[in-house]
Amino acid sequence: MHIPAYAQDELLDAMPTEPSKNQALGVNCSLCDEPFAGPGKQRIAVEPGNEDSLYACRDCLTAFVAQVRRQRHAASRRAKQGYSGTSPPDLKRYLSSIENVRRAAEAVQRLAETESLEPLQLAWLVVSLESAHAWAVDERPEPLSAATEDGAEAKRAELALFIQMHQVRNLVANVFTYYLINEAAPAEPEMCPEFECPSDCQGRHDATHIDCGPDDIYEALARHGMAVRKEDPGQGDDMNAEVAK
Repeated sequence: MHIPAYAQDELLDAMPTEPSKNQALGVNCSLCDEPFAGPGKQRIAVEPGNEDSLYACRDCLTAFVAQVRRQRHAASRRAKQGYSGTSPPDLKRYLSSIENVRRAAEAVQRLAETESLEPLQLAWLVVSLESAHAWAVDERPEPLSAATEDGAEAKRAELALFIQMHQVRNLVANVFTYYLINEAAPAEPEMCPEFECPSDCQGRHDATHIDCGPDDIYEALARHGMAVRKEDPGQGDDMNAEVAK
């Protein structure tokens, strides 16, 4: 089934952000959440060519495209009648809120990069940031379609916020990971001559980067009973099978 280009954005907007297990596996329709069985329930990829695409049934897609076509027609008529198309106040508040959170996340990232905060101070900043983020995204006005000017602006702002939150979360996770490792590591005063430490060094040598190699994660998980690595076609040994023995 051909999905018109003008309906593609609205269709992606309509896809669930947290699909059910059956939807994610392609067993159920992502629009009506019913199994692909019976007349009109032919399974169709929402994004053809995308291996991670969700699927919808023909009946749902046909009705959805018709609905979008009617909405576009109504919007066109309103525009011809002089519809102003100005952003409603709730959308302006929403855009302002998520931009403020993005800027706050950027500031937290800068502080984490400069290492000017104690870990507990950074932890409280992160908790406050996540709280502000949750409140801001909860204010998202509905419906917002990427096919409209307001919807496209919101999508751009939301993407910028997502990228910034992703960056600060990764950085903070790295900071806390090495903080815990360094706190748990014993002092090694015998290493001071090799590291050319100053005379007042107490033997604590904090790590900021550790290279464990390509295999350590699989071996560590296997020791915890989690065998995840597939057999390498180029080798005869299967590490997971070896550990299982």
